[in-house]
Amino acid sequence: MNESKLRTYASTILEFVGRVQGEVDLRRPMGLRERGLLSQLELDSPFAVLTGYNPHGENEHPRNQERQDGLRDTLAEEAKRFVLVDGCSPDRLHREPSIAACIPEHRAWEIALQFEQDAFFWFDGNSFHLVGAGEPLGRVRLPLRAL
Repeated sequence: MNESKLRTYASTILEFVGRVQGEVDLRRPMGLRERGLLSQLELDSPFAVLTGYNPHGENEHPRNQERQDGLRDTLAEEAKRFVLVDGCSPDRLHREPSIAACIPEHRAWEIALQFEQDAFFWFDGNSFHLVGAGEPLGRVRLPLRAL
């Protein structure tokens, strides 16, 4: 994954818009407000943030909604808990419907590959990471430090 793409992922804001509303800015360290939000959402244990949208970074893929519905069906069967969340650019001009799901990290990686994603976000109970799926990346702790 090139530096530009890595920085784009790392600048994501996770916007929760359901019954409990709030956001987590992945450019900043986790604070009490963010931890409180995740607790209210019952997402204070490890979870993944996955999407079916834009496979391999292909914007406006014609089957985005169908793919997202398939992801939701998969996670409804497998996850202990899942919550709808949008992954947004800081200016909110780009928004990707996503799902935060309490599943094992190895299963999140398999699902990300199944839905042709380059990467996914992983919360380990303490901090967020960007985990490579379709692209070589490994695991990068967020927020990014200077590259």
